[in-house]
Amino acid sequence: MSEQPNFQIEEYKSLRVEIDNIQKQAYAIDTAITVGFASVIAFSSDKEAKLAFLYALLFLSVTTFAIFKRFFLSKRMKVISGYIKLIESKHRVNHIIGWEHFLSSHENSSRCNKGLPTRVFYSVMFTMTFLYMLLKAHQLYC
Repeated sequence: MSEQPNFQIEEYKSLRVEIDNIQKQAYAIDTAITVGFASVIAFSSDKEAKLAFLYALLFLSVTTFAIFKRFFLSKRMKVISGYIKLIESKHRVNHIIGWEHFLSSHENSSRCNKGLPTRVFYSVMFTMTFLYMLLKAHQLYC
């Protein structure tokens, strides 16, 4: 009978490590996108319009990939946090609850922004890159 709680505790610890890794990946992606955008603008600003347009197009593709990657990381974290919440509810001591319980109660309140800063960040990056591409396309054809 004691095998089950030990297994769940070890699984819980493993999932906590996975959540930490997901958060590190998300931070790395956001940083890379920010540095990438600045690099594309700085590197391509003095280049021929056609080449600058291609750099921006490549970066737009990378940004699109990053958006999907962040979306799937977010979904994965929700699944993991749901399972951790289940484990915590079985092993709760003195009504101490983890962040998953707080998160679910916070998401149900009207004050929760549900990832708004990340969506705004990627919308701005995508829009700025697209506008830069339009500028370079205009220079190319006018």
